[in-house]
Amino acid sequence: MPKHVRAQLIKLTKHHGFVRYFKNTAWLLLEKVLRIVVGLLVGVWIARYLGSEQFGTYSYVMSLVGMFAAVATLGLDAVVVRKLVFAREKHEHLVGTAFALKLVAAACLYLLLVAYSVFAAPREAKELLLIMGAVVFFHAFYVMDFYFQSIVKSRSVVFASTLALLSASAVRVCFILMNAPLVWFGWAFLLEVMMFAAGLLYFYSANRRSIRQWVFEKNIAIDLLKASLPLVLTAFSASVYMKIDQIMLLEMVGANDVGQYAAAVRLSEAFYFIPIAITGSVFPAILRAKEIDVELYRKRLKNLYSLVVWIAIAVALPVTFLSDSIIGSLYGAEYASASSVLVIHIWAGVFFFLNAAFVKFLYSESYEKKYLYRSVFGAAMNIGLNFVLIPSYGIQGAAFATLLSLAAMNYLYDVLDRDLRKHLNMKVSCFDPRALLTVFQRRDR
Repeated sequence: MPKHVRAQLIKLTKHHGFVRYFKNTAWLLLEKVLRIVVGLLVGVWIARYLGSEQFGTYSYVMSLVGMFAAVATLGLDAVVVRKLVFAREKHEHLVGTAFALKLVAAACLYLLLVAYSVFAAPREAKELLLIMGAVVFFHAFYVMDFYFQSIVKSRSVVFASTLALLSASAVRVCFILMNAPLVWFGWAFLLEVMMFAAGLLYFYSANRRSIRQWVFEKNIAIDLLKASLPLVLTAFSASVYMKIDQIMLLEMVGANDVGQYAAAVRLSEAFYFIPIAITGSVFPAILRAKEIDVELYRKRLKNLYSLVVWIAIAVALPVTFLSDSIIGSLYGAEYASASSVLVIHIWAGVFFFLNAAFVKFLYSESYEKKYLYRSVFGAAMNIGLNFVLIPSYGIQGAAFATLLSLAAMNYLYDVLDRDLRKHLNMKVSCFDPRALLTVFQRRDR
C-alpha cells in the first residue's frame, strides 16, 4: 500500500467523527446484508412450501400493503431527522407530532384497505390483506428511529430490527414444518413489524427517553406536512413503479402467474442494496468536489455512473445464462416459468443502479421536484406498458414493462427536461467500457 494512502487511513482512524459515522454505516450495511440473506433463504422456502398460486396471493398482498405503507410514511423520515439534528431541544415536539400524523394517516389508509378488501380484493386475499395491512399502525412507532438517526446511533435500531427479523423468520420456518395455512404467514409478517416497534421502544427508553413526554404541536405539524408533501408523493410513485406489476398481474392473469413472477423478482431485487450502499459511501466526496471544481465534480459523477452500471452488468450477465439452473435449484420445477422473467428483470437492475446514483445528483442540485416528476413519469410508464404488454406476453410482458419504464425514466424523461438534458451525455457514455478504467485511477486529473 502506498505511504500516502496508509498515512491517510491512519489519520482517518484517529478522527472521532469519521470513526463514529463509519461504525454507524457499518451497522446499517450489516443489517441490510443479513436481511437480504435471511429473507431470501426463508422466502425461497416459503415459496416452495406454498406453491406458486398461494405464493402469488401472498406476494400480491405484500405489494399492495407496501404501496400503502409508502404513503403512511408521509415522507416525514428525512424531514424530521434533519430537524432533530439542528433542534434537539424540540425532540419531544417533533417526534410526538410526527407520531400523531403517522397514526392518523395509518387509520385513514387502513380504512381504505378494509374497503378495498370488502368490495374489490380477490376472495383468497381478503383476510390476508386485513391482517398484513395492520402494519401501517406499527410503522408509526418508527419515529423513534428518527431519534437514533439524528444522534448517529443506528446500532440500537439494527439490534431491534435483527431480533425481529430472526424471530419472525424462525416463526415462519415453524409454520412450514407445521404445514400451516397461508393466513398464518400473514400473522408472521405482522409479528415482525410489531417486534421491531417493541424493540425500538425498549432502546428508546434505555436512552432515557419516554413516549409519555411526546407532544403534538399544530404549527410543527403544518410545517412538517408542507416540507414532506413532495417526498411522500415521490415515495408513492417509486413504490408504484416497483410494485404495481404484481398487483396488475393478479387482476389480469391470476395468482399462479404472480407467484412465478414474484419468485424471479425477489432474486433480481436482492442486489438492489448495492448501489444504495455505494452511493451513500462515495457521494460526500463528490459533493466536496463540487465546492472545489465543477469539472472534477462532473468527472466523479460520471465515474460513479460507470461504476454502478458495470457492477449491474456484471451481476446480470451470469444470471442471464444461469437463470434456469438458479430457479430450478432454489424454487424447483413448479417455478420453471420464473426463469424467463429473471432473464428480463435482472437487466432492469442496470437502470435501477443508475437511477440510485442519479437521484443523489438530483438532491445535490436541489432538484427534488424533478425527482418527483421523474418518479410519476416512471410510474405512469410502467402502468401503461403493463396494460399493453401483460395481455399479450403475460409475466414476461410485466418484466419488460419494468425494464422499459426504468430505462425511459432514466433517459426519455431527461430528453424532455431542459435542465437534465445537458447531463444526458454522462449517462450515455457510462456504458462505454473504457469509462470504467477512469474509476480506478488514483487521482482525478
